[in-house]
Amino acid sequence: MNSLFRLTSLLMLSYTLFNLLSTGQISLYINPRFIPLTKFSLAFLLLLSLFSLLQWISLWYSKGRRGSLKIATLIIWLAFLMPLVFPPKMMDSSMAGQKGMMSYQQKAQEQKPSANNDDNKDFQESTDPSIKEPETMPSAPQGDQNPATPDQTQAPPANLPGNNDPIIRFTSENYVELLDDMYNHPAQYLGKELEVDGFIFHPEGLEASHYLIARYAIACCVADAVTVGFVADGEAPCSDNTWVKVRGKLTALDDKGPRLKVTDWEEIPLPPDPYIYAY
Repeated sequence: MNSLFRLTSLLMLSYTLFNLLSTGQISLYINPRFIPLTKFSLAFLLLLSLFSLLQWISLWYSKGRRGSLKIATLIIWLAFLMPLVFPPKMMDSSMAGQKGMMSYQQKAQEQKPSANNDDNKDFQESTDPSIKEPETMPSAPQGDQNPATPDQTQAPPANLPGNNDPIIRFTSENYVELLDDMYNHPAQYLGKELEVDGFIFHPEGLEASHYLIARYAIACCVADAVTVGFVADGEAPCSDNTWVKVRGKLTALDDKGPRLKVTDWEEIPLPPDPYIYAY
């Protein structure tokens, strides 16, 4: 009976994985980068199922009796059939409060200049007798009279200020990359026009006159999903969990998130893949 139990469990799990992979609904559970590993797991489960089937057939004929089907087997079947009976769906705004927000506090602190450290450094240089000022400043090489600053030497990535498109468009593919670059180089973004989509959400702790244009960011699977998005000024144009595409100017970057003054918006349908992926 144990062999039958293992066989049915492996077959039901294999069928569930196959159904999720064939319909593409597996992306509602895990990062697409792990889909090849899931396919390998399915092949391994099918191989184990074959060995369990051969073992069960061998025991069937050796004992000469059928045995009884236990209730535990039916319970396992129901567990594996749950994704089939209740089709998977994406997380909506009702789960955003439980998942928590991406922390912007560290990002906001990193962009602030360390004024105290600079003052201490200047004080040390002025009081330390071992530090002497050079008698003459070295002249710049001919043809390089205006050396570029570090910020000027960094070429903006694609779809950032400096390219031919004046609108910075956040998509599922570049969302996390652009957000990180925004906090690393705020001067390149402040005052620029952005286009971003997401679902409307009112998190706890946010001002009543603001709302969040939110997305779920996933590293491995939906279990580690966090809410990320832009804080928009004014009243929300639609109810929570409504997907919208907005345009507006970036006004600030703080520990609550990037602030956006919305100039235009439109309601959009739910995207085929609503998540963004951190890796």
